[in-house]
Amino acid sequence: MMIQRITGALTLSLALLAVAACLAFGRRMGFVSPEVAVRGTMAGIGLMLAVFGNGIPKVIRVSTPTARVIQRFAGWAFVLSGLAYGAIWSLVPLTHAAEAASAAVAAALLGSLAFGFWARSRHA
Repeated sequence: MMIQRITGALTLSLALLAVAACLAFGRRMGFVSPEVAVRGTMAGIGLMLAVFGNGIPKVIRVSTPTARVIQRFAGWAFVLSGLAYGAIWSLVPLTHAAEAASAAVAAALLGSLAFGFWARSRHA
């Protein structure tokens, strides 16, 4: 089971590296503009975050119902933030994309932490 998780994560990471390498090669050859190369790579990172967020409630087994609720919330938060990250890098001007995309991921992190503390205090 652990080998499958590691293999899946490595496969996804290698796919992202392959996309980034192809975009870099295309940029050097003049097929792709530098902006498209950056946007494509960063959108791929956002999709990767969404895939890993989808796995949060499925990979780690917990015993308490409260912990399962927190995991599901965190999974949804990171899936949505990964999709937002990819969309922001695809659509927002590059001068503002890094800040906006980072804010989306920070919102998922802080929202998950706040929800976790709230859920634990409510069920304690």
